[in-house]
Amino acid sequence: MREPERLLQFFADRNLHSNAELEAHGFNRNAVKRLTDEGRLIQFTRGIYLTPEALDQGNLSLAAISMLREGAVCLLSAAAYHDIGDEVPPEIWFAVDRAKVKNAKIPSFDYSHQLVFWPTEYFDVGIQEITVAGQKVSLTNRARTVVDLLHNRNKLTEEVALRAFSDFLRTDGDMREVWDIAIKLKRHESLAAYLNMADELKESIPQRRGP
Repeated sequence: MREPERLLQFFADRNLHSNAELEAHGFNRNAVKRLTDEGRLIQFTRGIYLTPEALDQGNLSLAAISMLREGAVCLLSAAAYHDIGDEVPPEIWFAVDRAKVKNAKIPSFDYSHQLVFWPTEYFDVGIQEITVAGQKVSLTNRARTVVDLLHNRNKLTEEVALRAFSDFLRTDGDMREVWDIAIKLKRHESLAAYLNMADELKESIPQRRGP
């Protein structure tokens, strides 16, 4: 079987694949470029490819950035994934370990993104894992996302944070988990006024408008 056919067979899994992965499987970069020039492969971002048929999958940008950087999708991007709040962020919010990136070279990424720098221990609290196009993606779970949005309310606006909090509550969000995460992150005292108003907030904010 010729290399272009082998390449397309390799991409039949509809996953994202990187240059490093392709080279590890013995594929030549010239063959990748040729198929890309022919439109039979798509360069999703620098060094990451997929087939045109695989573009219909959601959250590909989250998978791509997770291939290039170790970290977790957070804040507005996590809220959009969980469908809490009304924001559709124009950029990817992505948390990285402050200690690991201090002297590390940051890979380039074509999509607009906002890096958030966390201490190492923050990655052990309220993080879940999903799989998108064959790539494991870490992101904050619903409760952790609420805590983070409330904590960053001055930067992202209180309205945005409270809308996400309200949606979390209306979809049977567990306040015990929110409190537990806030305590582990040592944010429970600064957020107590907001967390204590959960019942009132659930009733007072108007329902989300339909499409």
